[in-house]
Amino acid sequence: MRWLHRALGLTAGLVLVVTGLSGSALVFREEIDRALNPHLLRVEPTAARAPLQAILDAAARAYPTEPATRVRMPRGPDGTYEVWLGAAPERYVYADPYRDGAILGARRPTEFLTGWLFLVHAHLLSGEAGHTVAGVAALLLVVLSASGLVVWWPRGGRGAGSRWRAALTVARGAGGGRVTYDLHRAVGFYASALLLLAGVTGASLVFHEAFQRAAYWVTGTVAPPAVPSRVSAPTAAVASLPVDSLLARAVRAQPGGVISYLYLPTAPGQTFRVRQRLPGEQHPNGKSFVHVDPTAGRVVAAEDGARAAGGARLYSVLYPLHVGVLGGWPTRVLTVAAGLSLPLLAVTGFLVWRRRARRRHAGSGEVPAAVGRWSTIRRV
Repeated sequence: MRWLHRALGLTAGLVLVVTGLSGSALVFREEIDRALNPHLLRVEPTAARAPLQAILDAAARAYPTEPATRVRMPRGPDGTYEVWLGAAPERYVYADPYRDGAILGARRPTEFLTGWLFLVHAHLLSGEAGHTVAGVAALLLVVLSASGLVVWWPRGGRGAGSRWRAALTVARGAGGGRVTYDLHRAVGFYASALLLLAGVTGASLVFHEAFQRAAYWVTGTVAPPAVPSRVSAPTAAVASLPVDSLLARAVRAQPGGVISYLYLPTAPGQTFRVRQRLPGEQHPNGKSFVHVDPTAGRVVAAEDGARAAGGARLYSVLYPLHVGVLGGWPTRVLTVAAGLSLPLLAVTGFLVWRRRARRRHAGSGEVPAAVGRWSTIRRV
């Protein structure tokens, strides 16, 4: 276990440091972005809202080669519409929900701090390949944390109490090598539960299907049949109803929720989807969906995330656990602390390994510190 812990730390440590630091910043993603870009994300609310269809039409005129795929709804009365262009997305367009829906500006994901940090954290700036690597690194974090606990665990027997105290504290007045070792051991223990949680939940956001199956297995429930994303396959394109009309029909079919996203059809026959958070849901964006036929305006299906099967509800909790939104500010601070512990553990772990490696290769001329201290005591 000691060898496994050391090997994983040396090989996956750099990736985990990058994801830990970027993840700590992303815990306050909304606050950072609103503070840095108020001209795009804040407006003065008025009584009447502009038609959303007019905003989408304006975005289509400004970017005719980049179709709108999603709309992020305002997060509050002073929030703005965020229209996603392209599947990735390739660009975000911001519009004032009031004042005739004026376009406030646009930006690509790499052109603002939190967007760039998200690409670093979730994709390592390498697209889908980087996304998979980040997921594997999250799984390695689970193994690294578990093996670290095994290595850390003090042995029993005579003097067990002092060994437990030493394992949980940093020695005072000791040399740099001892302080480095104690820091690595103590911080690793105190952060282990949070790091295990971060690893499991982070991997679940990459390997969706495997973790969803595991959630259904753990809860002993069965996944419901998937709601079809297409209502028909017409041979010719048929004009869709205005988005505002489709949204109103979805709200009538499933009232009482906070709407987070609209998913726009990008091909003939696809449904228009409304995502919202209903009372009782833990996911910040909700896991309740209403599917509407965009040409006929008929509600095809409605999914209630608060009353979903146990496996679906369990899986929906993993994301809010990962980003620290459950429990308010205390859990967000703990999530930041867990992320910041990774560079500290990586640096101290590397220094401990290097110090021991130098000892092994120094030959018989170097006397270990503990032996040197004992010899001094005997001479005295």
